[in-house]
Amino acid sequence: MARRTACFILCGFLLTALPLLAQSQTRTVSVQGLIFDLQHPEADRRVDAAKLLGSNKLRQAVPALVEAAEDPEPRVRLAVLTALDEIRDIRALPVMVKHVQDPETDIRKKAIDGLVHLYVLDESGFIAGTKKVFNFLNPFGSNYNDLIIGSYINVPGEVIDALVTRLNDPDDGVRKAAVMSLGIFRARPALPQLKQNAASETRNDIKVEYLRTFYKVGDPDACPSVTPLINDPDKSVHDEAILTAGLLRCPDAVDALTYLYESGIKERKTVLKIIPASSSYDLQLKCFQALALIGDPRSEKLFLPALRHDNDDFRVAAAEGLARLGNREHLARVEKQRQTASHRRFQLALDYALFRMGREDLLGELVDELGSSRYGDQVHNYLLELSPDQLPQLYPLLRSARGNVRIRLLDVLGMIGDAETLKVVQSYTNDSDPDVVSAALLAVRRLQARV
Repeated sequence: MARRTACFILCGFLLTALPLLAQSQTRTVSVQGLIFDLQHPEADRRVDAAKLLGSNKLRQAVPALVEAAEDPEPRVRLAVLTALDEIRDIRALPVMVKHVQDPETDIRKKAIDGLVHLYVLDESGFIAGTKKVFNFLNPFGSNYNDLIIGSYINVPGEVIDALVTRLNDPDDGVRKAAVMSLGIFRARPALPQLKQNAASETRNDIKVEYLRTFYKVGDPDACPSVTPLINDPDKSVHDEAILTAGLLRCPDAVDALTYLYESGIKERKTVLKIIPASSSYDLQLKCFQALALIGDPRSEKLFLPALRHDNDDFRVAAAEGLARLGNREHLARVEKQRQTASHRRFQLALDYALFRMGREDLLGELVDELGSSRYGDQVHNYLLELSPDQLPQLYPLLRSARGNVRIRLLDVLGMIGDAETLKVVQSYTNDSDPDVVSAALLAVRRLQARV
């Protein structure tokens, strides 16, 4: 009996000691110890040290990590660059730029990734200082398409130059990341090389990225590289080319877009490896919307009859195309159409057309819709097209606006304003609404960069 009791006591002791035993085997290392381990003779220790420093975002380790980035072992260099990417300290910029040229593919990719993160993600991992062109934590994920840095953010020339060298990278993934990054950075100095390389690119997915980069850079000089791709046999490529031609207002694309629109060609798209019958509307609408964005007089004959199209999307695009033409000869016709229009989106497009044809009294009605969750973006895009001489008409509307309408007006003025606008916007940096103050400060930052 005594022996059995002793066994129970011994077993109980061992069970309670196991956690302590396991705990005693866990290595507790100081930050200085981890930094010291970056130079350890064993590569595994160096990798582990870099991973721990990065995952804990230990900024004091950045100088040591920068030094360790020259490690001869590729897996150590990759761990070090990953750590620097996680910490996101601008002191790592030269290292990222250098390793864009690393002989290892994975390291080149990580360096490009790190460069983008330095400019678009804050310490918490959320987007900082960016705006949408038309959603994103991974800049190279499927939802990155909207990502673009603010116009007031300066990306050094050496970053752009390093990325340009990767446009000829033998690895498709690195090449694609380089193209995407140049778009995110609005890299206008890279446009000549982008145009040259786009012409020789064979992969359809990378062609699409070139087109997206062209419209993010926003320079119509890219139009000659865009227009030929409107007739590309791949659906994803020609769809993106049509959109890009519209966004860049490419006049040389009008004939190709008009031909596709009038021909009624049906697109063939594979769904679950089956090619279903497809309406011609999809391709026609894309071409028509691009023509509406360009607003070329040659398209006037298409816009007028489309005001009575049986599809609301065509009617809206027709009104927007006429707005960009601004031909006052059609004022009475558009006013008559406005009287019978029932869909709000179409009504707003007609109001915009009438405003551009001289009905300046309609600007206030358009601005009032800025606060709408459903139509605010539509009006916001219209206001971004105001000419410099029309900007003063927004100032009294800004004074009378409240809440989200005032915030969105400040956003518009920050993006298209001039030196006079800067003086107006600065007065709202002391507004009683903190959200208005934030919008005003951002607008000031944008305007200071522009003017």
